[in-house]
Amino acid sequence: MHLYGHRGAKGEAPENTLAGFQYLRDLGIHHVELDVHLNRNGVPVVIHDEKLARTTNARGLIKDLSTSALAEVDARGHWKHHWPEPQRIPTLDEVLSAWPQLESIQLEVKTKSPDEIPVMARALIDACHKYTLQERGIITSKHIEFLQHLKEIQCPQARGIVVLRRDSQVIPKALHLGCRYLCLKQSVCNPELLSNAHEAGLSVSVWTVNRLKQYDKFKRWGVDSIITDVPSNFLNR
Repeated sequence: MHLYGHRGAKGEAPENTLAGFQYLRDLGIHHVELDVHLNRNGVPVVIHDEKLARTTNARGLIKDLSTSALAEVDARGHWKHHWPEPQRIPTLDEVLSAWPQLESIQLEVKTKSPDEIPVMARALIDACHKYTLQERGIITSKHIEFLQHLKEIQCPQARGIVVLRRDSQVIPKALHLGCRYLCLKQSVCNPELLSNAHEAGLSVSVWTVNRLKQYDKFKRWGVDSIITDVPSNFLNR
């Protein structure tokens, strides 16, 4: 079972920052899940929310700010008083260029704007090609419109559907969209769904798993990977 750091290591370092990703590397973990939005320049940047307020010292929408403007924002969020150095909102290119030993990455797409979907899709495909992530990069989203677009353009990357609630049709839906991964909220995962997914040839990734009892349960069930805020908790499991 692969161990993925959630937004780097959200519970142990500033989320979706270069420092957070370095922290994960320092633990010896090279599987990561992160979030991408497009900024005003059409550049993928790594941040979870479409708004700046929760995780930075600024306000506004990501899509309204340029690459240079976002570079001035401090993204330490609630870590501000515990983390000495300010942290920028990184571009996806910055994250990938600093991580040659990356083993796998889940790129969760937050956008659902019809105008942004083709731009984001092309940018992620190009990034995966540039950094030779063809076998290591997984593009995920909860937005069916985005996944449908990836199918229509015959995206060469593995794709995953992010599932937040129970859905009896999630496996046929994933297969119809050309997905190879189910990215399940942990409350959705159960042995029957897991078994059916594996029978259909799907890999199952579960989030967000932060307790040892949960980790051991999903490992016993045969989950393919878990995503955690606190990766150091599971280093010796």
